[in-house]
This record gives sequence, structure tokens and C-alpha cells, in this order.
Amino acid sequence: MLQKIVNLLNNRNEKKKSKNSENIEKINNQNKEQEIISVNEKSPTSSEEAIVNAKKAEQKVVDKSTNDNLKKFVPKEGDEIKNQSQLIDLICDELKHNKSKVPATVFIYGGKHWQLIKKIVETDEFKDELKISLENRRIDIIVNYPFLFEVPQDNAKEIAEGIFILQKEKNLSVISHKAKITAIGGSMEKKSYTLNAENRKTWNIGRKEKTELDDGTQHTNNIAIKPDKNDPDYQINRHVSRRHAVIVFDPNVGYKLKTYRNWDKETMGYKLAKTSIRRNGEEKNLDDESKSFSLQNKDKIILNDSVVLCFEFEKSTNKKDENSVNNIKNI
Repeated sequence: MLQKIVNLLNNRNEKKKSKNSENIEKINNQNKEQEIISVNEKSPTSSEEAIVNAKKAEQKVVDKSTNDNLKKFVPKEGDEIKNQSQLIDLICDELKHNKSKVPATVFIYGGKHWQLIKKIVETDEFKDELKISLENRRIDIIVNYPFLFEVPQDNAKEIAEGIFILQKEKNLSVISHKAKITAIGGSMEKKSYTLNAENRKTWNIGRKEKTELDDGTQHTNNIAIKPDKNDPDYQINRHVSRRHAVIVFDPNVGYKLKTYRNWDKETMGYKLAKTSIRRNGEEKNLDDESKSFSLQNKDKIILNDSVVLCFEFEKSTNKKDENSVNNIKNI
């Protein structure tokens, strides 16, 4: 009888071991299947890898091609003569192959060395040497001087990092001496302001017409944003500085926009008034008071992300000017 009980217990233990082994094997198989799925999700197939790698290689070729098209010009501090010579060679080499005889405008904008380039080109020596080099190489093209430190016009060609050359049969920036400013976001003290370059060359933009700045200076705005706290647009207008930006007329380029840097008594330091231009759906910031931006018809001037002003050329009684205005591509 005792032997039968022992045998019965042994049979039960064997069945339990067998069942446990089956469960362990089942769990191991499930883990392996999960590992395979996870690897497949993370790793692309060989064909997908080939497509990704091909796109990366293609982008490298494009980037290299773009960089190769720009000539290398790296000015060095303290080597003024060499810097001047290299920059003049760069400009002359670009113009000598150009059959067009229309004047060339040089823009300096962006790039790592624009401040050093500015020092080079603003000397009388550079201007004289450039003129001599053009004559010696028999390049019959006028290079407008001074160079422009502003966002280059759309068709300007970048010949080196931050150095652009523009040649146009017609300079579309110098369209008319008259332009108009209207507010399409926020409000001004007048419904609109007319800019007439025959009467003046600069127009200050800011909050309130007659105002006093933090440093005690008296200041007049020719394009004045309403300062009235009871005005419905006050919550928009109040973000504009009392001395915010300025429009300047340049007879060689046309109307240009610059931003101001003002003394801020709260931070006890100078602060740049935030100004930007919206054109073709893109927005460009004026991030330096020494740079300017050539204005085109229908440009939107944005003051501190709040007030929006529209710049437009006005129709002139002069038929030539009127035809030019009608030919401007609206933006």
C-alpha cells in the first residue's frame, strides 16, 4: 500500500515538471518573436537603406556644388593691403566676363567677416585702387560706391560669403520719389503718411509725434504711432518704441529701412528696437542698426511683432515714374 502512494506522488511531480517546461519554452518563444518584430521595426530593409543613403549622398553633392560656386575670401585682421587686393581681384574677376555694361552694385550682408570687410571698403584708398584696377583690366563697368551694407536685392549674385553683386538694366528700387505708409495692424496719428524724397530724405518712425527719450533727448517722429491709452489699438501700439526705426531715401537705391538702438533705463543699457520686413510670405529681421533694408512695393514693416505698416509707391504725375510704378512686381 505504501509503495502505491509513493508511485502516485512521483507521477504527480513528473506531470508538474513537464507542464512547467512547456510554459517556459512557450515564454521563450514569445520573447524571440517580440525581438524579431522590434528589430524589423527599427531597421529599414536593404532597399530602404539604399534609398536613404542615396539621398544623403545626393545632398552632399548639392552642398559641395553650392560651396564650390563661391570664391574663398577670408580677410585677416592687421593685413589691410592683402585684404584690399584680394577683394578688388574678386570683384574685377566677376565683372570682366560680364558683357553687360550697366553699373554694378555691391552688397555686403551676412557672413562671418562683414565687419572687417566694412573697414576695408570704406577707405578712400580702396575706392581709388578699385577704380585703377577696373581701368587697368579694361573693365568698362561703373561700380556704384559706397557699397551697401543691407539685405541684397533678389537678383544679386553671391560671389563670396556675404558679398553680392547686382547688375540690372533698370534699378527697380529707384522707382519714384513718392511713397505712402498706411497702417494695417495698429494705428497711426494720421490715416496715412506720404514720403516725398524731393522735400526730405529721412522719416523717423515711433510712438507719438513729439516725445522725450529715456536719455532726455527730444525726438520727433515723422511717422507717428498713436500713443493714446484710450485708443482701441493701444494694446498693439504700446509695444512700439518712441524712437523705433527710420526710412531713408538713397538716390542710388531708393527707400531703405533701418532700425534704432535706444537707451533703456530699465536695463541700464542700449537695446535694439525689434523691426522686420515681410515680403513674399517670408520675414527678415533687421538685427543690426548699421545695416539697412531696401524697400520694395507692398513691403510690410513690422514693429516689435505688433504694429504692421504697408509701404507703397505712389503714382506720380510724371509719366515716366508712373510707368515704372506700374511695372513693379506686387508682393
